[in-house]
Amino acid sequence: MTWPSPVHDHLRALAGIADAAGESTSESEIAAALIATTAPATGEELGVVLRRYRTMTLQELDHSRPAEIVGLDERRRRGRPRRAG
Repeated sequence: MTWPSPVHDHLRALAGIADAAGESTSESEIAAALIATTAPATGEELGVVLRRYRTMTLQELDHSRPAEIVGLDERRRRGRPRRAG
């Protein structure tokens, strides 16, 4: 799975927070725990979460960055790379 770099940076920061709190964990386990415990129950709730994510600013993930929208262009496509031609 690939993440936009600001999201991965935030995940790394969460891993650091967990480590400082004495939790032995991994980025994968943190992502799984967040998904398993905060997943929306309905399509409508999921839509709200997706729209919120799509409009988040970098500043909301990392308060030291200027406010700019993460945007679709920073997201990587899922699956195999497309062939040229």
